[in-house]
Amino acid sequence: VSNKLTFMNSEYNPAAVRTFTEKADQYMIVNSVFDATMDVNVLASAFNMDKAEFLGHRVLIDGFGDLDVAGIRIFITEFYRYLGERSSFLIPPDYEERIKNGSRERYDVQLTTTKNMIINDPRLRALAACIHKYHRGYDQEGYIRTRQQF
Repeated sequence: VSNKLTFMNSEYNPAAVRTFTEKADQYMIVNSVFDATMDVNVLASAFNMDKAEFLGHRVLIDGFGDLDVAGIRIFITEFYRYLGERSSFLIPPDYEERIKNGSRERYDVQLTTTKNMIINDPRLRALAACIHKYHRGYDQEGYIRTRQQF
């Protein structure tokens, strides 16, 4: 897929915009569990890079963003800080309903470390307002369907 991203195409983004990404601007974002099990040499060859170059284009995170203030903070400090407008935070269309039924305890615990957070990315302001409105957060795992749900 990495090579395909270098050609104009609308298949690899949710807005279906025809765009491309040069190899030098491609990054692989992995969580710590995947990172511990992956073969760096195999992935480097999949991206047509040597090992050192590939490791420079790998971003290690401890998880993907939950719909809560800590998830927003992680996005701002780990992604938006470096990539700016090229980064994005997945905000599902049903986010308000999910947050409304989310965890009050999670919100209360996180608020002490995020209450003075400045949200530089205007795309996140409605999400943050919703989180503060309901005083709740929502775990990304809530979007995972079990076999019984299929």
